[in-house]
Amino acid sequence: MSGLTRSEFEAIWAELDAQEAANKLSTYTVIRLSNIYRKLDPDDQVLVDKFEIRSALPALHAQLDSLEHAVGPSIPFDRKKIGAIIRRLEGE
Repeated sequence: MSGLTRSEFEAIWAELDAQEAANKLSTYTVIRLSNIYRKLDPDDQVLVDKFEIRSALPALHAQLDSLEHAVGPSIPFDRKKIGAIIRRLEGE
C-alpha cells in the first residue's frame, strides 16, 4: 500500500474541494481526485472505492448534460475531460 489512510484521503478531498470552491471550479475537484486515485496502488484504490467515490457519477453526468448546448472555447475540452472521468469511474 502507498500508506494513504482514509483520514488522509478525506483531508485531501476537503482541501481540494475548498480550493476549487474558492476558485469557483468545483467540478475540477473530481478531476484532481481522479488523478490522485489513478496514482494509487490497487490496494489503496480498493480502500478509496469503499468511500464510494463513484457517488460523484450523477453530478458528473449532470455537468456533462449541462454542457450539451453550451458554447465557449473551453466547452469541448470540458466535455472531453468530464467524459473521460466518467468512463474511468465506471470502469470502462
